[in-house]
Amino acid sequence: MAQYKNNPLYREVYPGFYAPAEDTQYHKSRELAMQAQDTFSRCGVSPEVLQSFVKEILDRVNKQVPITTFISDMSAIAHNLQYRINNTLDEQCILRMAAIGVFIEGENPDEVHEAYTRKKLDMAKADPALRDFFLIQGVALTPDYATICRGLQVREYLTSREEAINMLMLPKTP
Repeated sequence: MAQYKNNPLYREVYPGFYAPAEDTQYHKSRELAMQAQDTFSRCGVSPEVLQSFVKEILDRVNKQVPITTFISDMSAIAHNLQYRINNTLDEQCILRMAAIGVFIEGENPDEVHEAYTRKKLDMAKADPALRDFFLIQGVALTPDYATICRGLQVREYLTSREEAINMLMLPKTP
């Protein structure tokens, strides 16, 4: 396992978090994981959120709700997805991209494992300063987001986007 501190191949980008010394030196597997995350990011939806929408749709299909309720529920889900596609900056996508793009001691820089991604996301959730760093790093690693964010206050945008999305959410089914 690589030791990152004092290793010229890596740079410490945040205390305890590392990246290749050159942005072009990511291992192909990590680069592919970042490209996959970029696909979700361009749609403004994280894999977890997309899975939750699919679950909501299947729950409503399986419960055989009245057709008028079903149509309005599907319309709400479609509007929510459409809003996300039109307003792509998604906080969870930004945080996930940062978690994929940086690594910690003990993590193999040549591989991406969901357990490490989840661990880093949990660390960012618990530490506001790390979360802010992840927001900056995630935007920088997401080409479309970096372009969108020029001159934009990311935190303000994310807050207003989240409020709009919450208004489009369906109530949870019993």
